[in-house]
Amino acid sequence: MPVKQRRRKARPFDDYQKEQLLCGPDACLLAGVGYLTRATWSQMSDGEQELALADMRRDWAVHGSTLMAWWRDPDAAPITNKPWAFPVRDGALPWAAEQFGEPPCR
Repeated sequence: MPVKQRRRKARPFDDYQKEQLLCGPDACLLAGVGYLTRATWSQMSDGEQELALADMRRDWAVHGSTLMAWWRDPDAAPITNKPWAFPVRDGALPWAAEQFGEPPCR
């Protein structure tokens, strides 16, 4: 008899996660938002960090090409609705591009 498997519910991709993919996990200091489960990245256990990195890698594979297009376009509108979460494009690659490589083209 076949076993019914539940699909994982899609979680929203929010401004905190965009900021953390572009600037690094310590870009946001609010516990429980984005990929953080504690107040800062350094306060998370190794296991929590590994889970967060897996989620970041998954989101980068899905949303990375859009984020990179925004990063490379100096005239693009803000990527987030939060004025304090506006990443500075300083010519370097986004954090996720340095960590996970160029995203796949979509």
